[in-house]
Amino acid sequence: MAVAVRVATSLDDYARLDARSRAERIVRAHYRFEQRNGAVCPRCLVEYPCDARRAAEDVLAVCGAVGTDHTEIFALEYKGHRASIRFSIEDRIFHGRILGLGDDVSFEGGDVDEIEKAFHDAVDDHLSLCRKLARQR
Repeated sequence: MAVAVRVATSLDDYARLDARSRAERIVRAHYRFEQRNGAVCPRCLVEYPCDARRAAEDVLAVCGAVGTDHTEIFALEYKGHRASIRFSIEDRIFHGRILGLGDDVSFEGGDVDEIEKAFHDAVDDHLSLCRKLARQR
């Protein structure tokens, strides 16, 4: 049985591999546990997904730890928010996800201009919703 081992060729590759392996361990340790009153992270004893799991998933997104049908292209920044952008070879479309939010905000576009506009719209919509919810409280 052959085992494939990925070797880091530079310090940057080493840091990326190390961050990915630590993030993968965190994702495995902070799993979803169903209870009568909802899902929790049994390690943190808070509502699932916990902050540790979200942060680890963000690290994996930045490291490009995705299946073979996606290729990480670049990251965008707008109004202090960052997004990881991937290209789906299968769908032939760009998929983006805003990193570091408590909410899962994703968007897509057919080309670079569309994905950038979709990202700006997603950030603006998220900020607008946050302002609206703050006014209702």
